[in-house]
Amino acid sequence: MEGLVQQHLEGQLLNAAKQIEDRVDNQLHQLDKLEGDDYERLQEQRLQDIKRQVWSKRLLPPSVDLVLCELVAQHTSNDRDAPGWRM
Repeated sequence: MEGLVQQHLEGQLLNAAKQIEDRVDNQLHQLDKLEGDDYERLQEQRLQDIKRQVWSKRLLPPSVDLVLCELVAQHTSNDRDAPGWRM
């Protein structure tokens, strides 16, 4: 009985891992197809998401929120210039 339960759980875990792997591969493929304007739009959208998260949680005062968003923008633009960046 335990062997059947273990086999069932292993099958479920393998299916879940495969689904996650497929989603990650799909997202990576979409990122590879991005052009310059698309990347900037995605970056701006991410900054807005970060702002909303900070404001909704009210963890940081507005001045820190602005500094945080500027640091994220600087970091992501530096990432684009990194050797591994593909356009």
